[in-house]
Amino acid sequence: MKNKLKTFPEHSLGENLSKISKVQASEALKEIVSEIQEIKFEIEEKTENVGLKLLGELLGFLRQTKEMSTLMVCRQIKNIECKNNVAIIDSDDSWVAELETNERHSAVLRKFFESRGLGFKIKEKQTEENDVDKLNRLLGGKLVIK
Repeated sequence: MKNKLKTFPEHSLGENLSKISKVQASEALKEIVSEIQEIKFEIEEKTENVGLKLLGELLGFLRQTKEMSTLMVCRQIKNIECKNNVAIIDSDDSWVAELETNERHSAVLRKFFESRGLGFKIKEKQTEENDVDKLNRLLGGKLVIK
């Protein structure tokens, strides 16, 4: 009878439970990590959609108010990003910088963004200018290299 007690599954049951719980814990951890990644992806999508929606509303507003010169400049906007109640306007076109400097364009944009509780600024481009470009700019674009 003692031999039968040694092989009874009850002795190994505790070891199997600890192995099972470790496996379950690692699977649960993997599920949690994947859910967190999905949530991050959804948040990123929503922030991108907010910028595109805001850009669409801006263009619609400019059409309704018949601000065609401002509309033509704003059509060059690539993206609008909202951070800390400030709309950051991004574009590859140099004309978009005129939105801040030109009084008329600036007033129209300020009116639009303030109605949504936002301020606005143009994202500054960081351009690297080599020595030849600097010299050409200083010479008024008349530099010719042969």
